[in-house]
Amino acid sequence: MTLNVFIDYIHPDILKEHQNDILRVLIEKTMAQTKQEVDVKALECIILIFEVSGEFEMSVETLQEMIQHKNVKVVANTTTALASIVDHFGVSQMDINLF
Repeated sequence: MTLNVFIDYIHPDILKEHQNDILRVLIEKTMAQTKQEVDVKALECIILIFEVSGEFEMSVETLQEMIQHKNVKVVANTTTALASIVDHFGVSQMDINLF
């Protein structure tokens, strides 16, 4: 809940500066939790990040690195996050051919 409020009220330029770091933490740490509620909230936060920043291309490299991660859970979480992003925003916002 707190992260949602933070993302709702943050200035987009500040979010853009830290977007990749936040995505990395959400995917590696938060989505790895066994509680499904936490996983759902993490996906919601990822969607909110892209809604607020409007920057998709700047996160492509980070997501590409994470999809090639040595930990299988991180790869699965990244794939889930990418599917959620494409489902919510469509393929016109993020070039899925890069993955």
